[in-house]
Amino acid sequence: MLSKIVLLVLLGTLVLSIGTVQADDPVDGEVSEDQDIIKADDDDLTVTSSADAVVSFIFTQPADANIVKEIHGGKVVKFLIGFQNRGEKDFLVKHSETSFRYPMDFNYYLQNFTLGQYNRRVAPKEEVTLDYAFFAHESFAGRPLGLVVNLHYEDSEGHYVTNVFNETVTILEDESSFNTETGFMYLVFAIIIVLLLLVGSQLSPYFTFIF
Repeated sequence: MLSKIVLLVLLGTLVLSIGTVQADDPVDGEVSEDQDIIKADDDDLTVTSSADAVVSFIFTQPADANIVKEIHGGKVVKFLIGFQNRGEKDFLVKHSETSFRYPMDFNYYLQNFTLGQYNRRVAPKEEVTLDYAFFAHESFAGRPLGLVVNLHYEDSEGHYVTNVFNETVTILEDESSFNTETGFMYLVFAIIIVLLLLVGSQLSPYFTFIF
């Protein structure tokens, strides 16, 4: 009787585990295998900066991405954008726009990330630092991708877009992190082995009686 209860509990755990994996909500940075390549609109290709704005960019995680231009799939990537107002009017920094582009032609989008919303007012002669984080999906591992980061801001005269990063980066496979799919496979195998052992223990007296 106890063995049957254990079997039911283990089978229930297996079913719940399968349901949990399939029901995970998508997160920023996740892609589907059949994702289309989308051509950028003509308006997206027009980048107009203000002469009174000085913008800088630096990766903070991983820090060596500033030199080697490599990031790991499935791990968080963080960067900072410095914005300096050298003019006489206030700037309103609206948001940053980050995307992966087709490496052979940056006019084609592979993936758009969530906008980094700031809405920071920068007075004349002031400077602010803005941050953003995203992750490249594991399915991009081993591929070079165009990484484009644009900063949108405005003043009393109009709207501006400054391209703060526009280079090809290589997505590396993260061998140090725990792979969820692999871990789930190990869990399934462990449950199957336990089930087989329990079934074997139930059938053992039967075979002993026969022989």
